[in-house]
Amino acid sequence: MDMAELLEVAEALLRRYPLCDSCLGRQFAMLGSNLSNEERGFSIKTLLMMNLDRERGLSEDNKELLIALARSGHNPSIEYLKSKGIDVEQIPCYICRGLLEHIPRLVRKALEKLKHYEFNTFLVGSKVPEEVLNREERLRAEYKLDRGESIKAEINRRAGKLIREATGKEVDFSEPDIIVTLDFGLMDVEVLPSPIFIYGRYRKLSRSISQCRWLCPRCRGVGCSYCKMTGKRRLLSIEEAIGSVILKYALGDDVKFHGAGREDVDVRMLGNGRPFVIEVVRPKIRNLDLDRISIEINYRCRGIVEVMDLKFVPRDFVKKLKASAEVRPKVYKALVKVDNELEMDKLSLLERMFKERIIRQRTPLRVLHRRADKVRIKRVDWVKPRMLTSRRVFEALVKCQGGLYVKELISGDKGRTSPSFSEVLGTNARCIRLDVLKVEG
Repeated sequence: MDMAELLEVAEALLRRYPLCDSCLGRQFAMLGSNLSNEERGFSIKTLLMMNLDRERGLSEDNKELLIALARSGHNPSIEYLKSKGIDVEQIPCYICRGLLEHIPRLVRKALEKLKHYEFNTFLVGSKVPEEVLNREERLRAEYKLDRGESIKAEINRRAGKLIREATGKEVDFSEPDIIVTLDFGLMDVEVLPSPIFIYGRYRKLSRSISQCRWLCPRCRGVGCSYCKMTGKRRLLSIEEAIGSVILKYALGDDVKFHGAGREDVDVRMLGNGRPFVIEVVRPKIRNLDLDRISIEINYRCRGIVEVMDLKFVPRDFVKKLKASAEVRPKVYKALVKVDNELEMDKLSLLERMFKERIIRQRTPLRVLHRRADKVRIKRVDWVKPRMLTSRRVFEALVKCQGGLYVKELISGDKGRTSPSFSEVLGTNARCIRLDVLKVEG
Protein backbone atom coordinates (compact mmCIF):
# COMPACT_ATOMS: atom_id res chain seq x y z
CA MET A 1 0.00 0.00 0.00
CA ASP A 2 1.58 3.30 -1.12
CA MET A 3 0.93 6.68 0.49
CA ALA A 4 -1.75 7.74 -2.00
CA GLU A 5 -3.66 4.52 -1.44
CA LEU A 6 -3.29 4.83 2.33
CA LEU A 7 -4.68 8.37 2.31
CA GLU A 8 -7.55 7.34 0.06
CA VAL A 9 -8.57 4.54 2.45
CA ALA A 10 -8.10 6.76 5.52
CA GLU A 11 -10.27 9.49 3.99
CA ALA A 12 -13.04 7.00 3.24
CA LEU A 13 -12.83 5.72 6.82
CA LEU A 14 -13.02 9.16 8.40
CA ARG A 15 -15.82 10.40 6.18
CA ARG A 16 -17.96 7.54 7.52
CA TYR A 17 -16.62 6.92 11.03
CA PRO A 18 -15.18 9.28 13.65
CA LEU A 19 -11.90 7.69 14.76
CA CYS A 20 -9.48 8.88 17.41
CA ASP A 21 -5.82 9.20 16.43
CA SER A 22 -4.90 5.84 17.99
CA CYS A 23 -7.73 3.86 16.41
CA LEU A 24 -7.02 5.35 12.97
CA GLY A 25 -3.27 4.85 13.24
CA ARG A 26 -3.73 1.29 14.49
CA GLN A 27 -5.38 0.27 11.20
CA PHE A 28 -2.04 0.98 9.48
CA ALA A 29 0.28 -0.12 12.33
CA MET A 30 2.48 -2.23 10.05
CA LEU A 31 3.23 0.72 7.79
CA GLY A 32 6.03 2.97 8.96
CA SER A 33 8.13 2.59 12.08
CA ASN A 34 9.16 4.52 15.19
CA LEU A 35 5.68 5.98 15.47
CA SER A 36 3.00 5.26 18.02
CA ASN A 37 -0.48 4.58 16.66
CA GLU A 38 -1.55 7.93 18.06
CA GLU A 39 1.27 9.73 16.22
CA ARG A 40 0.56 7.77 13.04
CA GLY A 41 -3.15 8.59 13.18
CA PHE A 42 -2.54 12.31 13.80
CA SER A 43 -0.04 12.41 10.92
CA ILE A 44 -2.51 10.78 8.52
CA LYS A 45 -5.22 13.29 9.47
CA THR A 46 -2.79 16.18 9.03
CA LEU A 47 -1.71 14.92 5.59
CA LEU A 48 -5.35 14.67 4.54
CA MET A 49 -5.88 18.27 5.62
CA MET A 50 -2.75 19.43 3.81
CA ASN A 51 -3.77 17.62 0.62
CA LEU A 52 -6.99 19.58 0.28
CA ASP A 53 -7.23 21.55 -2.96
CA ARG A 54 -6.52 25.10 -1.71
CA GLU A 55 -7.50 26.66 -5.04
CA ARG A 56 -11.04 25.44 -4.60
CA GLY A 57 -11.18 27.08 -1.18
CA LEU A 58 -13.72 25.76 1.28
CA SER A 59 -15.66 23.76 -1.29
CA GLU A 60 -18.48 21.54 -0.13
CA ASP A 61 -16.31 18.44 -0.58
CA ASN A 62 -13.38 19.97 1.32
CA LYS A 63 -15.71 21.20 4.02
CA GLU A 64 -17.12 17.69 4.51
CA LEU A 65 -13.65 16.22 4.92
CA LEU A 66 -12.56 18.98 7.33
CA ILE A 67 -15.70 18.42 9.39
CA ALA A 68 -14.98 14.67 9.41
CA LEU A 69 -11.44 15.39 10.62
CA ALA A 70 -12.67 17.85 13.23
CA ARG A 71 -15.32 15.55 14.67
CA SER A 72 -12.54 12.92 15.00
CA GLY A 73 -10.65 15.30 17.30
CA HIS A 74 -8.10 16.71 14.82
CA ASN A 75 -7.25 20.08 16.40
CA PRO A 76 -5.75 21.78 13.30
CA SER A 77 -9.00 21.09 11.42
CA ILE A 78 -11.05 22.29 14.39
CA GLU A 79 -9.09 25.56 14.55
CA TYR A 80 -9.26 26.11 10.80
CA LEU A 81 -13.03 25.66 10.73
CA LYS A 82 -13.39 27.98 13.73
CA SER A 83 -11.54 30.65 11.77
CA LYS A 84 -14.23 30.27 9.13
CA GLY A 85 -16.99 30.60 11.70
CA ILE A 86 -17.82 26.89 11.78
CA ASP A 87 -18.00 25.07 15.10
CA VAL A 88 -17.86 21.27 15.01
CA GLU A 89 -18.82 19.02 17.90
CA GLN A 90 -16.33 16.25 18.52
CA ILE A 91 -17.88 12.75 18.40
CA PRO A 92 -16.58 9.81 20.46
CA CYS A 93 -14.41 7.39 18.51
CA TYR A 94 -16.49 4.79 16.68
CA ILE A 95 -14.24 1.92 17.79
CA CYS A 96 -13.01 2.61 21.33
CA ARG A 97 -15.55 5.24 22.51
CA GLY A 98 -12.80 6.78 24.64
CA LEU A 99 -11.72 3.47 26.15
CA LEU A 100 -8.03 4.07 25.40
CA GLU A 101 -8.08 7.21 27.55
CA HIS A 102 -8.48 4.97 30.62
CA ILE A 103 -5.13 3.19 30.14
CA PRO A 104 -3.18 5.53 32.50
CA ARG A 105 -5.89 5.23 35.16
CA LEU A 106 -5.84 1.42 35.11
CA VAL A 107 -2.04 1.37 35.04
CA ARG A 108 -2.02 3.44 38.24
CA LYS A 109 -4.29 0.86 39.86
CA ALA A 110 -1.98 -1.89 38.65
CA LEU A 111 1.10 -0.18 40.09
CA GLU A 112 -0.63 0.15 43.44
CA LYS A 113 -1.38 -3.59 43.51
CA LEU A 114 2.09 -4.53 42.27
CA LYS A 115 3.62 -2.92 45.38
CA HIS A 116 2.58 -6.02 47.32
CA TYR A 117 4.49 -8.46 45.08
CA GLU A 118 8.12 -9.28 44.46
CA PHE A 119 8.87 -9.77 40.75
CA ASN A 120 11.51 -9.20 38.11
CA THR A 121 9.48 -9.70 34.93
CA PHE A 122 5.86 -9.12 33.98
CA LEU A 123 3.37 -9.35 31.15
CA VAL A 124 0.26 -7.26 30.49
CA GLY A 125 -3.03 -8.64 29.21
CA SER A 126 -6.39 -6.96 28.76
CA LYS A 127 -10.11 -7.64 28.70
CA VAL A 128 -11.96 -5.42 26.25
CA PRO A 129 -15.77 -5.34 25.90
CA GLU A 130 -16.94 -7.58 23.07
CA GLU A 131 -18.76 -4.75 21.32
CA VAL A 132 -15.49 -2.82 20.95
CA LEU A 133 -13.76 -5.81 19.36
CA ASN A 134 -16.74 -6.40 17.06
CA ARG A 135 -16.80 -2.79 15.85
CA GLU A 136 -13.13 -2.92 14.92
CA GLU A 137 -13.58 -6.28 13.20
CA ARG A 138 -16.53 -5.01 11.13
CA LEU A 139 -14.64 -1.88 10.10
CA ARG A 140 -11.63 -3.91 8.96
CA ALA A 141 -13.80 -6.33 7.01
CA GLU A 142 -15.67 -3.46 5.32
CA TYR A 143 -12.48 -1.73 4.13
CA LYS A 144 -10.36 -4.88 3.71
CA LEU A 145 -7.73 -3.66 6.17
CA ASP A 146 -4.93 -6.14 6.87
CA ARG A 147 -1.99 -3.95 7.89
CA GLY A 148 -3.07 -3.15 11.43
CA GLU A 149 -2.93 -4.58 14.93
CA SER A 150 -5.70 -5.32 17.41
CA ILE A 151 -6.83 -2.86 20.04
CA LYS A 152 -5.81 -5.36 22.73
CA ALA A 153 -2.27 -5.52 21.34
CA GLU A 154 -2.03 -1.72 21.50
CA ILE A 155 -3.39 -1.61 25.05
CA ASN A 156 -1.00 -4.31 26.24
CA ARG A 157 2.00 -2.61 24.66
CA ARG A 158 1.16 0.88 25.94
CA ALA A 159 0.37 -0.32 29.45
CA GLY A 160 3.49 -2.49 29.48
CA LYS A 161 5.63 0.49 28.57
CA LEU A 162 4.14 2.58 31.39
CA ILE A 163 4.65 -0.19 33.95
CA ARG A 164 8.21 -0.81 32.78
CA GLU A 165 9.06 2.87 33.09
CA ALA A 166 7.51 3.07 36.57
CA THR A 167 9.03 -0.12 38.01
CA GLY A 168 12.21 -0.74 36.05
CA LYS A 169 11.05 -4.34 35.48
CA GLU A 170 11.18 -6.07 32.11
CA VAL A 171 8.44 -7.61 29.97
CA ASP A 172 8.71 -11.39 29.50
CA PHE A 173 6.41 -13.03 26.94
CA SER A 174 7.31 -16.64 27.81
CA GLU A 175 7.56 -17.02 31.61
CA PRO A 176 6.71 -13.74 33.36
CA ASP A 177 6.85 -13.60 37.15
CA ILE A 178 3.51 -11.80 37.23
CA ILE A 179 0.64 -11.14 34.83
CA VAL A 180 -1.30 -7.88 34.95
CA THR A 181 -4.75 -7.89 33.36
CA LEU A 182 -6.54 -4.60 32.67
CA ASP A 183 -10.33 -5.11 32.60
CA PHE A 184 -12.00 -2.29 30.65
CA GLY A 185 -15.45 -3.70 31.31
CA LEU A 186 -15.18 -3.58 35.10
CA MET A 187 -12.56 -0.80 35.05
CA ASP A 188 -10.44 -2.87 37.39
CA VAL A 189 -7.09 -4.64 37.44
CA GLU A 190 -6.17 -8.23 38.26
CA VAL A 191 -2.63 -9.08 39.30
CA LEU A 192 -1.75 -12.77 39.05
CA PRO A 193 1.72 -13.88 40.15
CA SER A 194 2.97 -16.96 38.35
CA PRO A 195 3.67 -20.01 40.53
CA ILE A 196 7.18 -20.72 41.68
CA PHE A 197 8.49 -24.27 41.46
CA ILE A 198 10.99 -25.65 43.96
CA TYR A 199 12.69 -28.98 43.34
CA GLY A 200 14.21 -31.16 46.02
CA ARG A 201 14.44 -34.67 47.43
CA TYR A 202 12.76 -35.88 50.59
CA ARG A 203 13.43 -38.71 52.99
CA LYS A 204 10.37 -40.09 54.77
CA LEU A 205 11.41 -41.53 58.11
CA SER A 206 7.97 -42.38 59.48
CA ARG A 207 5.65 -45.28 58.63
CA SER A 208 2.52 -43.32 59.48
CA ILE A 209 2.59 -40.30 57.18
CA SER A 210 1.15 -39.97 53.67
CA GLN A 211 2.81 -38.17 50.80
CA CYS A 212 -0.09 -35.81 50.00
CA ARG A 213 -2.94 -34.30 51.97
CA TRP A 214 -5.45 -37.04 52.69
CA LEU A 215 -8.89 -35.50 53.01
CA CYS A 216 -11.65 -37.09 55.02
CA PRO A 217 -13.70 -39.27 52.61
CA ARG A 218 -16.97 -38.19 54.23
CA CYS A 219 -16.66 -34.40 54.46
CA ARG A 220 -13.88 -33.81 51.87
CA GLY A 221 -12.02 -31.40 54.10
CA VAL A 222 -14.92 -29.49 55.65
CA GLY A 223 -14.74 -31.22 59.04
CA CYS A 224 -17.14 -33.76 60.56
CA SER A 225 -17.51 -36.13 63.51
CA TYR A 226 -15.83 -38.95 61.57
CA CYS A 227 -12.56 -37.00 61.23
CA LYS A 228 -13.00 -35.18 64.56
CA MET A 229 -13.46 -31.90 62.68
CA THR A 230 -9.95 -32.01 61.18
CA GLY A 231 -11.19 -32.47 57.62
CA LYS A 232 -8.40 -34.98 57.08
CA ARG A 233 -7.87 -38.73 57.21
CA ARG A 234 -4.34 -38.18 58.51
CA LEU A 235 -3.17 -35.13 60.40
CA LEU A 236 0.16 -34.70 58.60
CA SER A 237 1.55 -35.37 55.14
CA ILE A 238 4.85 -34.81 53.34
CA GLU A 239 3.12 -32.12 51.29
CA GLU A 240 2.01 -30.22 54.40
CA ALA A 241 5.26 -30.70 56.31
CA ILE A 242 7.33 -29.23 53.48
CA GLY A 243 4.73 -26.91 51.99
CA SER A 244 3.76 -25.11 55.20
CA VAL A 245 7.31 -23.82 55.73
CA ILE A 246 7.74 -22.73 52.11
CA LEU A 247 4.32 -21.08 52.17
CA LYS A 248 5.26 -19.09 55.26
CA TYR A 249 8.19 -17.46 53.46
CA ALA A 250 6.62 -17.14 50.00
CA LEU A 251 3.34 -15.68 51.36
CA GLY A 252 1.42 -17.69 48.78
CA ASP A 253 -2.19 -18.86 48.73
CA ASP A 254 -1.51 -22.59 48.57
CA VAL A 255 0.98 -25.27 47.55
CA LYS A 256 0.72 -28.24 45.21
CA PHE A 257 2.94 -31.27 45.63
CA HIS A 258 4.37 -33.10 42.61
CA GLY A 259 6.29 -36.28 43.41
CA ALA A 260 8.31 -38.62 41.21
CA GLY A 261 6.03 -41.47 42.20
CA ARG A 262 4.95 -42.20 45.75
CA GLU A 263 5.35 -44.74 48.50
CA ASP A 264 2.62 -46.20 50.71
CA VAL A 265 1.95 -44.65 54.11
CA ASP A 266 3.70 -47.55 55.89
CA VAL A 267 6.78 -47.43 53.64
CA ARG A 268 9.85 -45.35 54.48
CA MET A 269 11.76 -43.41 51.82
CA LEU A 270 15.45 -43.53 52.77
CA GLY A 271 18.79 -43.22 50.97
CA ASN A 272 19.10 -40.35 48.52
CA GLY A 273 15.42 -39.44 48.87
CA ARG A 274 12.57 -39.14 46.38
CA PRO A 275 12.55 -36.23 43.90
CA PHE A 276 9.67 -33.80 44.22
CA VAL A 277 8.57 -30.33 43.17
CA ILE A 278 6.55 -27.96 45.35
CA GLU A 279 4.44 -25.50 43.37
CA VAL A 280 3.63 -22.31 45.28
CA VAL A 281 0.37 -20.73 44.11
CA ARG A 282 0.17 -16.91 43.94
CA PRO A 283 3.38 -16.15 45.87
CA LYS A 284 4.05 -12.59 47.00
CA ILE A 285 7.74 -13.31 47.66
CA ARG A 286 9.79 -15.07 44.98
CA ASN A 287 13.40 -14.67 46.08
CA LEU A 288 13.53 -17.27 48.84
CA ASP A 289 16.48 -18.43 50.92
CA LEU A 290 16.16 -22.14 50.17
CA ASP A 291 19.02 -23.12 52.49
CA ARG A 292 17.25 -21.47 55.40
CA ILE A 293 13.95 -23.10 54.44
CA SER A 294 15.62 -26.52 54.23
CA ILE A 295 17.10 -26.13 57.71
CA GLU A 296 13.75 -25.10 59.18
CA ILE A 297 11.86 -27.99 57.56
CA ASN A 298 14.41 -30.51 58.82
CA TYR A 299 14.30 -29.06 62.34
CA ARG A 300 10.52 -28.86 62.58
CA CYS A 301 9.98 -32.32 61.07
CA ARG A 302 12.95 -34.14 62.61
CA GLY A 303 12.35 -37.86 62.83
CA ILE A 304 9.54 -37.60 60.28
CA VAL A 305 10.76 -35.88 57.10
CA GLU A 306 14.07 -34.56 55.77
CA VAL A 307 14.62 -32.49 52.62
CA MET A 308 17.76 -31.79 50.63
CA ASP A 309 19.00 -30.17 47.41
CA LEU A 310 16.27 -27.50 47.19
CA LYS A 311 16.50 -25.35 44.06
CA PHE A 312 14.24 -23.36 41.74
CA VAL A 313 13.14 -25.02 38.49
CA PRO A 314 10.99 -23.93 35.52
CA ARG A 315 7.35 -24.94 35.11
CA ASP A 316 8.02 -27.64 32.49
CA PHE A 317 10.24 -29.51 34.97
CA VAL A 318 7.08 -30.92 36.60
CA LYS A 319 6.07 -32.74 33.42
CA LYS A 320 9.55 -34.24 33.09
CA LEU A 321 9.49 -35.31 36.74
CA LYS A 322 6.14 -37.09 36.31
CA ALA A 323 7.25 -38.79 33.10
CA SER A 324 10.48 -40.06 34.64
CA ALA A 325 8.69 -41.60 37.64
CA GLU A 326 7.38 -44.47 35.50
CA VAL A 327 10.84 -45.55 34.33
CA ARG A 328 13.23 -44.27 37.00
CA PRO A 329 14.87 -47.36 38.63
CA LYS A 330 14.41 -47.84 42.37
CA VAL A 331 15.99 -50.07 45.00
CA TYR A 332 13.82 -51.49 47.80
CA LYS A 333 14.50 -53.45 50.96
CA ALA A 334 11.65 -55.79 51.88
CA LEU A 335 11.11 -57.95 54.92
CA VAL A 336 9.23 -61.00 53.67
CA LYS A 337 7.29 -63.61 55.64
CA VAL A 338 6.26 -66.96 54.13
CA ASP A 339 3.83 -69.67 55.27
CA ASN A 340 6.31 -72.56 55.00
CA GLU A 341 9.94 -72.80 56.07
CA LEU A 342 12.45 -72.22 53.28
CA GLU A 343 15.75 -73.84 52.39
CA MET A 344 18.65 -71.76 51.07
CA ASP A 345 18.26 -73.24 47.60
CA LYS A 346 14.83 -71.59 47.37
CA LEU A 347 16.37 -68.17 47.94
CA SER A 348 19.02 -68.94 45.32
CA LEU A 349 16.22 -69.86 42.91
CA LEU A 350 14.48 -66.58 43.73
CA GLU A 351 17.65 -64.66 42.88
CA ARG A 352 18.09 -66.49 39.57
CA MET A 353 14.45 -66.17 38.53
CA PHE A 354 14.36 -62.41 39.00
CA LYS A 355 17.54 -61.58 37.13
CA GLU A 356 16.50 -59.05 34.44
CA ARG A 357 12.95 -60.40 34.51
CA ILE A 358 9.86 -58.94 32.84
CA ILE A 359 6.82 -58.78 35.12
CA ARG A 360 3.18 -58.67 34.04
CA GLN A 361 1.30 -56.81 36.73
CA ARG A 362 -2.41 -56.14 36.72
CA THR A 363 -3.62 -53.22 38.82
CA PRO A 364 -3.46 -54.40 42.47
CA LEU A 365 -6.74 -55.13 44.21
CA ARG A 366 -5.93 -52.68 47.00
CA VAL A 367 -5.78 -49.69 44.62
CA LEU A 368 -8.37 -50.86 42.10
CA HIS A 369 -10.94 -48.40 43.48
CA ARG A 370 -8.82 -45.45 42.33
CA ARG A 371 -6.73 -46.81 39.44
CA ALA A 372 -7.67 -48.16 36.02
CA ASP A 373 -7.74 -51.94 35.82
CA LYS A 374 -5.00 -52.71 33.31
CA VAL A 375 -1.88 -54.84 32.89
CA ARG A 376 1.46 -53.09 33.26
CA ILE A 377 4.68 -54.53 31.88
CA LYS A 378 7.57 -53.81 34.26
CA ARG A 379 11.13 -54.97 34.70
CA VAL A 380 12.98 -56.36 37.72
CA ASP A 381 16.75 -55.94 37.37
CA TRP A 382 17.73 -58.13 40.29
CA VAL A 383 16.69 -59.55 43.65
CA LYS A 384 19.18 -60.25 46.45
CA PRO A 385 17.56 -62.30 49.24
CA ARG A 386 19.13 -62.95 52.65
CA MET A 387 17.88 -65.47 55.20
CA LEU A 388 17.40 -64.19 58.74
CA THR A 389 17.24 -66.17 61.99
CA SER A 390 13.88 -67.69 61.09
CA ARG A 391 13.41 -69.80 57.97
CA ARG A 392 10.02 -68.21 57.49
CA VAL A 393 11.34 -64.65 57.34
CA PHE A 394 13.93 -63.26 54.95
CA GLU A 395 15.12 -59.90 53.69
CA ALA A 396 15.27 -59.05 49.99
CA LEU A 397 16.85 -56.17 48.13
CA VAL A 398 14.96 -55.48 44.90
CA LYS A 399 16.01 -53.22 42.03
CA CYS A 400 13.18 -52.60 39.59
CA GLN A 401 11.60 -50.17 37.18
CA GLY A 402 9.53 -47.31 38.56
CA GLY A 403 5.81 -47.96 38.80
CA LEU A 404 6.14 -51.60 39.88
CA TYR A 405 4.08 -52.49 42.96
CA VAL A 406 6.67 -54.33 45.07
CA LYS A 407 4.26 -55.63 47.71
CA GLU A 408 2.33 -57.41 44.96
CA LEU A 409 5.55 -58.63 43.34
CA ILE A 410 6.06 -60.48 46.62
CA SER A 411 2.51 -61.73 47.28
CA GLY A 412 1.34 -62.30 43.70
CA ASP A 413 -1.94 -60.52 44.52
CA LYS A 414 -4.06 -63.63 43.82
CA GLY A 415 -2.35 -64.21 40.49
CA ARG A 416 -2.62 -60.61 39.24
CA THR A 417 1.20 -60.23 39.33
CA SER A 418 3.33 -62.85 37.60
CA PRO A 419 5.91 -64.09 38.25
CA SER A 420 5.87 -63.34 41.97
CA PHE A 421 7.84 -64.41 45.03
CA SER A 422 4.92 -66.62 46.11
CA GLU A 423 4.84 -68.30 42.70
CA VAL A 424 8.58 -68.98 42.55
CA LEU A 425 8.90 -70.10 46.19
CA GLY A 426 5.81 -72.31 46.06
CA THR A 427 4.39 -70.84 49.26
CA ASN A 428 2.42 -67.75 50.20
CA ALA A 429 4.72 -64.79 50.75
CA ARG A 430 3.83 -61.34 52.01
CA CYS A 431 5.72 -58.13 52.64
CA ILE A 432 5.66 -57.18 56.31
CA ARG A 433 7.98 -54.17 56.03
CA LEU A 434 9.23 -52.16 53.08
CA ASP A 435 11.74 -49.35 52.60
CA VAL A 436 12.80 -47.48 49.48
CA LEU A 437 16.59 -47.24 49.59
CA LYS A 438 17.32 -45.42 46.36
CA VAL A 439 15.57 -43.55 43.56
CA GLU A 440 18.00 -43.28 40.67
CA GLY A 441 18.36 -40.29 38.39
